[in-house]
Amino acid sequence: MIKIRLSVSIPNNLAWQWAAGSPGRFFVSANAIQQRSREDRGKNEASGMAVEFTCPACEGVLRASDGPAGRLIRCGGCLALLRVPNINPIGPAAANDEPIDSTPPELLPVAYPLGHSAPQSVSPPASVPQFVPPLRPAQSSSPLLDSETEESPPARSATFWLAISLIGITLGLCVCCGLVATLVPEPDWQTFESPQGGYSVDLPAEPRDDMANRIRLTQRREFQEAVVEGTTLWTRAENFSVAYWDIPSTRQRARVKTDEQLLDDVIRWATNDPEVRVVLRRESMEVSGFPAKEFEYQTRKQGTITGRVVIADSRAYLLIAGGRFARPESELVRQFLDSFAITDPKLLDVAKQRADNIQGKGRAKD
Repeated sequence: MIKIRLSVSIPNNLAWQWAAGSPGRFFVSANAIQQRSREDRGKNEASGMAVEFTCPACEGVLRASDGPAGRLIRCGGCLALLRVPNINPIGPAAANDEPIDSTPPELLPVAYPLGHSAPQSVSPPASVPQFVPPLRPAQSSSPLLDSETEESPPARSATFWLAISLIGITLGLCVCCGLVATLVPEPDWQTFESPQGGYSVDLPAEPRDDMANRIRLTQRREFQEAVVEGTTLWTRAENFSVAYWDIPSTRQRARVKTDEQLLDDVIRWATNDPEVRVVLRRESMEVSGFPAKEFEYQTRKQGTITGRVVIADSRAYLLIAGGRFARPESELVRQFLDSFAITDPKLLDVAKQRADNIQGKGRAKD
């Protein structure tokens, strides 16, 4: 704030101060009032005449020198603006008897702006310090200016906004996952029977005709003659397929390859792919009276895959189940694999003969 102080001179040797922060208000120093009071007393004593009256504001007794009635003065006690009443002056004897509670009056100052002639002022003695009232800051009348001067709140750090963003992203993902889990339908299991393939299996959705292109099994030389059937559970990105093809019967290939060797060959063909990372397990079993093997492997893009190979005399079956989000030992994969059964009557007769031959060999050993 810029403070401007103008030194003005008034008659009767009084020094006044005017402050730009309080327009229209004049302040007189206490020392100047005391000095003027002594001068007035001297004048009163010299003239021998004075006017004495009571200040209506502070009820102090004022004594002013004789002069025209109606002139303006200030009360030396409360600085109230008064007019000298038109009363008879008191004599010299009464003027010398100054009341104890009398308050010296103060004449109304007359300010002269800079650049104009003014009567020569007399400053108070150097030994007496001059009192200057403190200036109050000007009150702003504009709400806009008041708001601009207020301190703005501290800015948030980058860490704060980063934490808020992470929390928002996490909440958004949780909401999205909840909506997806609500909207994703449950698997619709149904039994699929293949007249041409001679088998039955449970599928979690309607069978599809494009399974050969989806699993790309027939692109390999070993499976070019295979027929692929099955379905895709798109809500989980998992495939459930059954591939089958004809092979020489057990009797025809007895001197070339055994069923065990043929099972290992099919597993090797199925996992001979750059996308396959590792074969996790192999397990021998029997399906519908025929030798079989189950295996599991991991791929780079399609997750965990579980397969099962069945050599049913003159026909080979390869079951593939799993996908990107499939877990090892998935319930859906397990239900699909365990539900597979051979229904071809000719193959079932061969399975029965195999079982009888095994029992006959066992009795012969006993």
